[in-house]
Amino acid sequence: MTATSLWAGPKLRIPLILRNTFVIGILLINSGCSTLLLITSANQLADQDHGKRTLGARIEDQSIENKAFINLYNSDKSFRGNRIIIRSYNGYVLLTGQVKTADLKKKSTSIIRNIRHVRRVYNELEVTKSNSISHHLNDLWLTGKVRTAMLFTPYFRSTRVKLTSQNGTVYLMGLLTKQQTQRAVDITKEIHGVKKIVKLVEEIKPST
Repeated sequence: MTATSLWAGPKLRIPLILRNTFVIGILLINSGCSTLLLITSANQLADQDHGKRTLGARIEDQSIENKAFINLYNSDKSFRGNRIIIRSYNGYVLLTGQVKTADLKKKSTSIIRNIRHVRRVYNELEVTKSNSISHHLNDLWLTGKVRTAMLFTPYFRSTRVKLTSQNGTVYLMGLLTKQQTQRAVDITKEIHGVKKIVKLVEEIKPST
């Protein structure tokens, strides 16, 4: 069988500009680990914007969150029945929620730290009984208000900030410059209901 060129076929004519920006993403899953292979054209610069997560990083963060839940609940049945929220951004993992004992809190850090590609664990779990549904809804409402404020702030890239709220405390995650981090803090502190702001940001240098 003779191979047919994607670009040379008589029935398929693709403009040059599309050829130069053609990107193929192949997701290879092997033994439960995700690997991303990106093939770009030779004249395209890869990772030009260091403040933006690559597709591979986003997939890896989702994988970390999924593995963290599975590993926690499979390691100790005592984790079941506790309210635990796991957020990962570029390998930085945040734990919020409530667990019944200090031992469970300590154990959760150890378990998640051993997951591949986890770079740092911020354990903000509270040792107490799980919050009520109304508390949880209030946290979601507060996160939504902060997200909306960021979204409508001119020249601020809200998609680069991952937000989590717990009992009036807002956690900021992301790949941000020092100036962008301060802008995120300024926006957040203007929102009614915010009691505390915790910066868990990976600081980057401004683009040149």
